[in-house]
Amino acid sequence: MGMNSRQRVVCALNHEEPDRVPFFFGASGATTIHVDGYERLKAFLGCNTTTEMMSNIMKFAYVSDEVMKRVGSDGWPVNAGPLTSELNEVISEKAFIDAWGVKWEEEPNGLYYCPSYMSPPLSIGMAIDELEKKKL
Repeated sequence: MGMNSRQRVVCALNHEEPDRVPFFFGASGATTIHVDGYERLKAFLGCNTTTEMMSNIMKFAYVSDEVMKRVGSDGWPVNAGPLTSELNEVISEKAFIDAWGVKWEEEPNGLYYCPSYMSPPLSIGMAIDELEKKKL
């Protein structure tokens, strides 16, 4: 009989041989998937879950529990949640301003976003006391 995920991970952490190598998919930013690939994976698996973004900048998706179960992930994420700020703003489908006031624009190939160096956050001419009043 095979191990469950917890047994498998504990076994590996104890430098023992588990029934298979623990597999982490969607448990963190390092083990997630680009939103385009995730949509294709969901279609292949027949999953109709809503896609939520883990990172707008890198276009990483939160992997749903259903997909993690279907692919056999041995780990699940523990997320602190997004940084809230009054500076967050969606400009268009291809551009947004993050919680720090940085404008991000989609690359021409559409794989990810890059910061717009034409409008750095401190270029708006705010004085230091005005910046300190901003809620980040």
